[in-house]
Amino acid sequence: DIRVYPHPRRFPSCYEFADPDRLLYEDTTFVVVDKPPMLPTQPEPSNYEECCPGCVNLLMGPFKTIEGEDVARPLLCHRVDSCVGGCVVMSKDGNGQKVFSDLQRQRKIKKLYLAVTKEPVPLGMHVHWMWGELNARGQSG
Repeated sequence: DIRVYPHPRRFPSCYEFADPDRLLYEDTTFVVVDKPPMLPTQPEPSNYEECCPGCVNLLMGPFKTIEGEDVARPLLCHRVDSCVGGCVVMSKDGNGQKVFSDLQRQRKIKKLYLAVTKEPVPLGMHVHWMWGELNARGQSG
């Protein structure tokens, strides 16, 4: 079967990776970027390119492996929700991805979540509902 999406979801925040300051760290194995909000970490069914690895590769690459070979597309080591911005770790090869996954499984990686607000947040439970209309297929997100 082949699927054709005449109106794929578009993610304009992808092109914020044109700013070199979004590349936070790079070594022989890993690339760490500052993912903008409203960009999927992994590909969406109707749009394979406008996601974190696709945009990073397009606008910041090509990256080189430890052997000096071009990286076809960085591999995700973890996910961050689409509506959230923040650090995303990607690997230049499958071995780095496996090492990162093992470290997560062993709980040797500490994740820190920080919410930045314009005003003080009232005490109590807060429930967030994503913007359903913006997440509909064929809409800008």
